[in-house]
Formats: sequence, structure tokens, C-alpha cells
Amino acid sequence: MPFYPNFVLREMIAWYGALAILGALPALFPWGLGTEADPFAPAPPGIKPEWFFLAVFYNLKLIPSKVWIFDGEVLAVLSVTAGVVGWMLVPFWDKVPDGEKPPAWVTGIGILVVAYLLVLSALGYWT
Repeated sequence: MPFYPNFVLREMIAWYGALAILGALPALFPWGLGTEADPFAPAPPGIKPEWFFLAVFYNLKLIPSKVWIFDGEVLAVLSVTAGVVGWMLVPFWDKVPDGEKPPAWVTGIGILVVAYLLVLSALGYWT
């Protein structure tokens, strides 16, 4: 008996039968997922993000819920986005001829950003 098409067709029939059973089981006997999540519920107390998000997390906590006509969350997200874009642009601001030191203001901004991130991460960790 040749392998193709006899054995191949038998295997396909077996696989389709197994897939039909696996597809019918959840349709006939659905398993509940538990309580439905509420996306607008406040976070449980004491929850903290991973270490690399602590500065952003604490930045969100510092900004009030309403600043002038803007929502605080939107303002926090825009400020973090502006900071990340600014950090990405530092290599382009730091263009100097070979062998020269970068401008002092670029180094100062870098030190301030790193200090800001370290302080906010520490505050987010200990609060």
C-alpha cells in the first residue's frame, strides 16, 4: 500500500477528528473565567510596578488629577514622552568635532535627567 495518498489521508482524518473533539469540548462545556475585570477600578493598595517603571509610576502619583484645563494623567504621559524624545535627541545636540569635549549644558542636562530618574525611582520604591 503506498504512503501517499493512503496513509496521508488516514492521518488527516485522524487529525481532523482530534481537532473536532478539541473544538467541541469548549463549545459544549465552557469553563468560566472567574470574576470580570473592571478597568476603571482603582489599583489594589500596595501594588508597585517593576523597577524600570518606578520613576514613571511616581511621576504619575506626583501630578494632580487636574492641572489648569488638562487631565493629570494626560499631562504626565505627555511629559514622560517629551522626556524620552529629548533623551533620544541628545546625540544630535551633542555634535562636536572630533577630539573636543561636548558642551557643558548637554552634560548638565544628562546629569539632571539621571538624578531625576534615580530620585523618583527611589521614592517610588520606598513609598
